[in-house]
Amino acid sequence: MPSLVQELHRSPAAMNFNWDDVRVFAKVAEIGSLKAAARALNMTTTTLRKRIANFEAQMDVVLFTRTAKGVELTQEGRSVYDIAVEMSEQSAALAYLSQRHGHSGSGLVRLAVTEGLGAFWLMPHLVAFQRANKQIRLDVRHDMRVPDLSRLECDVAVQLQRPRDESLIVKRLGHLHLMVYGSRRYIEENGQPTQFADMPRFSFIHHVAEQIPSQALKELIRTVPELNYVSTIVNTATAQVLAMTNDAGFGVIPTYASALTDELVPVRTDFQMRREIWLVYHPEVARLGRVRRLIQAITKAFDPQLYPWFREDFVDPKDFGVVPAGLIV
Repeated sequence: MPSLVQELHRSPAAMNFNWDDVRVFAKVAEIGSLKAAARALNMTTTTLRKRIANFEAQMDVVLFTRTAKGVELTQEGRSVYDIAVEMSEQSAALAYLSQRHGHSGSGLVRLAVTEGLGAFWLMPHLVAFQRANKQIRLDVRHDMRVPDLSRLECDVAVQLQRPRDESLIVKRLGHLHLMVYGSRRYIEENGQPTQFADMPRFSFIHHVAEQIPSQALKELIRTVPELNYVSTIVNTATAQVLAMTNDAGFGVIPTYASALTDELVPVRTDFQMRREIWLVYHPEVARLGRVRRLIQAITKAFDPQLYPWFREDFVDPKDFGVVPAGLIV
């Protein structure tokens, strides 16, 4: 009798799979919780349940069983998971081989970067990079999900969590310093806190996403019910910044905001947070000239001598000095 693996490879229906559903299934299998996987995938639990149900219907097998702790793979589910991992690795290998023309300095480079840091800080630098390297095409993914570089899901990543995979090349780009900011108008109309414990008296825009340590804020306001100080919860930095610039309240954002806009101003409280910024890539892709050029450009975009807000020690925004031309928006 043919195995499930053989059936999947032989089945014409296999060619019609939505392979994003396979990725969703694999994430649930790895985490063991629908709720936690939904957060990691930036989707609702209801949507995730439907995706899994559709995938099970297409496979005509039950993939998970419910437990007190979450979900567990069935025997068939474990077989499908093994296939999913195998196919992901083979797909990544094929993608790598297809773009490997000697050590070409032209072609496509895939970059994954956290949403806020990518959209607000890195993207303008990437525009300048591409103007100077027209032979290089960029596929830029702004996503809070940590990419799997060991399977060559992308070529280069800029992220806030250091990967555990020792086969990857990992370099610290700099440090991200975060503090409370608000719009001038909101501060004029409502005043401002002197310590973070004052925040329940104001509106607060809370950014909740993977790689964002929300617990650090909760630790500062134990005197009030959990999240009682939050007026709005968003899952993207873009939504948070737009809400703040439209006078919706205060938020915690990186200090480089002061180099990009004068619409938001820093509010000095007892809250400061520092995160490390990591550059990650697979050693195989570093052989490609176009990847090396992008790595050099990204490294320069976080040069702490040029951009003091990325230094290890906190630099108050009022001490940034002359902001390099072209940064203010």
